[in-house]
Amino acid sequence: MKYLLTTVNDKFKRISMHGVREALLETQAESIGIPLLKVRVSEGTNDEYEKQMEKVLLKAKLEGINNVIYCL
Repeated sequence: MKYLLTTVNDKFKRISMHGVREALLETQAESIGIPLLKVRVSEGTNDEYEKQMEKVLLKAKLEGINNVIYCL
């Protein structure tokens, strides 16, 4: 595993789906030693989510990453 990836709401500084504070998210990622990629959203629309996710995933693809595991 190369990265953890999650969506963060810029207005509230929390994970979009679960409400966990961004600072706690960073501490958790550091504690397990896996770098974190954040997909930043502010509007909360599906269109914005898709555009921002695409940007992050395209950057990862440039690093040779071709697979993503999504967990709820």
